[in-house]
Amino acid sequence: MKFSGCLTMHRRITARKKIAPVLLAGIALLFPGQSLRSDEAFWSKAITGCGTVISRSGQYFLANDLTQCPGDGISIAASSVTIELQGHIIQVTGANSASAINAPGGDKGLTNLEIAGPGTLTGGLTGITFGNVHNSRVHDVTMVQNSFGMAVNSGDFTSDATATATVSANNEIFDNVMTANNGHGITMNGGSKNLFLHNNVSGNNNGAVGLLLYAGQDNVAQDNTADANSGWGIYIAIAAQSSGNKVEHNTAIGNGNADMNDQNGDCTHNTWADNSFVSNSSGCIQ
Repeated sequence: MKFSGCLTMHRRITARKKIAPVLLAGIALLFPGQSLRSDEAFWSKAITGCGTVISRSGQYFLANDLTQCPGDGISIAASSVTIELQGHIIQVTGANSASAINAPGGDKGLTNLEIAGPGTLTGGLTGITFGNVHNSRVHDVTMVQNSFGMAVNSGDFTSDATATATVSANNEIFDNVMTANNGHGITMNGGSKNLFLHNNVSGNNNGAVGLLLYAGQDNVAQDNTADANSGWGIYIAIAAQSSGNKVEHNTAIGNGNADMNDQNGDCTHNTWADNSFVSNSSGCIQ
């Protein structure tokens, strides 16, 4: 795979009744060497400041707006993390390098993340970055006036081999709004078997694509709206192994270039079906 340098419903855990200390001590005697966790480990934890690094699995919520963040608003460094934005804003001032929410899986990877809106992410390089993230969900989030709305990428671009080995896979990105960004609404550079469902990726600027599948296999884009972007609506690049993708039941109208484009020039590499559009770059796109 050739890469360029570019860019379940969660369970609400309710507090359980505390176990009596005497009972805990008795259980500890029965099972020596095994630690017991109190219910506090399962409670949602408040995020109140910019630059928060989440290094432990658990449930988290945004307790207030985070504004003028000079770096990442929140960085995720553990798997099995849920963040509820609860209607708040994360505003980042580092548009050239920082993300409102960054999940850099690197060469090890992260899994089972959930970022749940409503909430607004703005001002960053991206609203959300996934790098080598798996089996995760992003939904009901607004990403506006970033350089890019959301990036779903490989985690390690040291070489083509490491990029191929660290793609983001089996994620669900649904019911989000990515608009008025200075670049693509959603950009994917290293992804496999991801689902992009019912997102509004319209009105992005500076030659942007609403939904760009730059490099990836077997992804599904369904029921998205990609109108009035300054570049293309939905675009699949010719990068090696950008194949097996399905683009179905989407709407793309009034974009600056073709509403839908497959750089392969045919519909044998990818499937385009039942989409609504005015212009396309390959006559086989449907």
